[in-house]
Formats: sequence, structure tokens, C-alpha cells
Amino acid sequence: MSRNRELFKKIFALALPVMFQTLMVNLLNMTDTVMMGMLSENAISGVSVANKIFSIYTVVIFGITNGTGIFLGQYSASSEKEKTSDIFSFGIQLCVGVAVIALLIFLLFQDVIVRIYLTDLEVIRLSGIYLSILTVSTIPFALTNSYMVLYRIMDRAKIPSIVSSTSVLLNVVLNYVLIFGKLGLPALGVAGAAIATVISRIYEMTLLVVLLKRYVPTVKPRLHPKLTRSLKRTVIRNSFALMTNEFLWTLGYNVVFINYSFAGESFIPAITAVDNIGQLTNILFQGFSASISVLVSKTLGEGKLEETKKNVRIFVIVGFALSMFSSVLLILTRSVAPAIFNLQAENLAMAARMMVIKGAFAWTMGVGYTTYYILRAGGDNKSVLMVDGLYTWYGPALFSFVTARLLGLDILSVYFFTEAIGLSKAAIGLLCLKNGRWLRTLVEEN
Repeated sequence: MSRNRELFKKIFALALPVMFQTLMVNLLNMTDTVMMGMLSENAISGVSVANKIFSIYTVVIFGITNGTGIFLGQYSASSEKEKTSDIFSFGIQLCVGVAVIALLIFLLFQDVIVRIYLTDLEVIRLSGIYLSILTVSTIPFALTNSYMVLYRIMDRAKIPSIVSSTSVLLNVVLNYVLIFGKLGLPALGVAGAAIATVISRIYEMTLLVVLLKRYVPTVKPRLHPKLTRSLKRTVIRNSFALMTNEFLWTLGYNVVFINYSFAGESFIPAITAVDNIGQLTNILFQGFSASISVLVSKTLGEGKLEETKKNVRIFVIVGFALSMFSSVLLILTRSVAPAIFNLQAENLAMAARMMVIKGAFAWTMGVGYTTYYILRAGGDNKSVLMVDGLYTWYGPALFSFVTARLLGLDILSVYFFTEAIGLSKAAIGLLCLKNGRWLRTLVEEN
């Protein structure tokens, strides 16, 4: 019992700052959507699509930072702590390289990409305006996420939480001022929202970089990381595997979004509102899942395999319970929550129906993601792909394509079948967890 109490203390210490940070970010996303709704439903659709496109880049960065984070976690808990600075520095180099490539793609092919999602010319125009400004934040976003992962690994999770929260508040204020033209400034609309996001991300990056020396003095960024070629290859291989997984995952869900748009482009505002509400009701699970990766990677790095196995059983149960809480909350608030987004009557009614469907299957995704974070922490990249990246394609992407384009079903039916396939994600994740391939120590292997 005392062991479980200590475990929950560790989970709480890691999860609480992430929950707070996630809450602030989700409130920002919701505030953005509400303010766009005050402009028009076209503005909601345009900004939503631009963010979907940019999310392809963001999850690639998540893949790299979490891939290097596995090594940061295991080495920081091993006898070779001095390698932490080199792995961190090498991870930054990988992220900046990817950021430069993404920046070039956005600059050269923005219009082509936007037109894959949309047909309405006004929504295309608004989406293009927002995305062209947002691309300025590609490199700051990469650096910010590299530093956030490091702070969490080094038991300084409060730092990114506080920094991110102040960044969110700055973004909300700037949104209000720049979108609607307050304090004597011109009303910039969608462009103002993008400028506010870029400024807040640069602020966030700057603060995290400056605070490193004070709060994590043992880690020093280096221009030339002192890692062997073999270890660099291993880090790249694992980071690339997770990056590929995250890329496949987000690209798959972008295909789902495109299929939703095909089935009913006019309902994009309703889908966006439901996504925002779903993220907000899920903050307990998101904070918990962030703690899973850190705790599993650290106990594996210490070679405590049996302790890790016992902890994982608890993680799965807790993950299920938190996801069920999110499911119930979505269903109970279906008639109230969508009203804050200034939706027209048709989209408002559709959002309420979609929340019931999302609530009915949210717990399945929670179980699936719990197993995903455990598999990822153990470096079982094949299982990670099976339960996450590839699953998105043979699950939601395939079902949304078949129901929307081949069967020609209405948007609500397409949404139902796409969400229901989450049952398979939960089952596959538990099977991958049971086979035990994730239960290994990367430090000893290297």
C-alpha cells in the first residue's frame, strides 16, 4: 500500500503541472474559436483548417522531442548522467533541421495544401492568411518543445507549466486587441489571431531558454554534442520511428478531417467546437499520460523491470477511469458547452449530437493512449506504430473514407463509425502491452 501511495505521489507531482498547462492551452484554443465565431463561421473554418495543417509539423516535433526524451529519461536515471547534455543538444539540432524543412514547405506549397481541405474561396483565403503568418513560429515552436521535455525529465515540470500559462494569457490579451482592434490598433481579424500566436510562442521560447541555467544547471546546450556515432544513430533511429509514427497519426486524422469536410463542409465549425470541448474535458488524462512516459522510462533506466510491470497495471486502470470521466462529462454538457462558440442553430444542434457520440467512445481512446505511452517509453517502436500511427490509417482514416466517399453517408453517421473504431485501438494496445517487448532498458543496450 505504501508503495502505491508513493507511486501516486510521483504521478501527481508530474501530472499536476501538465494538467494546468494543458488546461491553459485548451482554454486558449477555445477562446480563439469563440473569438473567431464572433467574426464569422467562415473564420472558424479557416483558422481550424490552418491549425490542422500546422499540426502535421507540430506532431513531428513532438515525435523527435519525445524520442530523445526517452534517452534523456533513462540516462538521467543511470550512472551516465553526463550524457544528458549531449543528447539534449543533439535533439535540438534534429528539431531545428526539421523546422527549416517545414518552413520551406509551408512557404512554397501553402495554397496547394489548403485547397486539399476546402472548396469555399472565402474560407480558403482566410485559412491562407492565418497559415502564412503562423509559419514564422516554426523554429520557436521546435525549441520550446525541446526545452519543455527536458524540464519534465529533470523534475522541473512546474517551469514549462508556468511559462506556458503566462504565454497563454499573453495570447488571449493579444488576440482580443489585434482581432478586434482595441487600444487604438486596427482590427486585423484572422491575421491578428495569427500574429498573437506567433508573439506568444516567441515569448515562451525565450523564457524557457533563459531559465535553463537557473533551474537545470547540470544540463548545458552544446554546439557539438559529444556522442558516439553509434549512440547518435540509435537516438536518430528511435526519434525517427516516433516522428514517423506521429506524422502518420496526424496525417491520418487530417485525412479524417478532409473526409468530414467532404461529407459536410458546412459543419466544420461544429466539429471544431466538439474537438475543443473534448480536449478540455480530457485534461486529467493528458496530465496523467505525460507522467506515464517519465515514470516508465526512469524505472526502466534504473533496471527495475518488475517494479515497472506492477506500475503499468495501475497505469492502465487509472487511464481507463480518467477516460470514463471524460466520456461522462462530454455527454452531460452536450446541451450547454457548444453554445459558447457563437454557432448558428444548425451547427449548434450538430455539435450536441457529436458530443454524445464522442462521449460514448472517448474511454476507448483513453485506454489506447495509455498503452501507447507505456510502449513508447520502453522503445517498442513496432508496437507504437501498430497501436497509433498505422492504426490511424486502418482505423479512423479508412472508416471515414469508406463511409463518406464510398457509401455517401451523412456527416453524423460518418462521425459515429469513425469514433466507434476506437474499440479496436483499445484492444490492440492491450495485446501489445501483454506481449512484453516494451519491457527493456535502452541504456544497457547502448
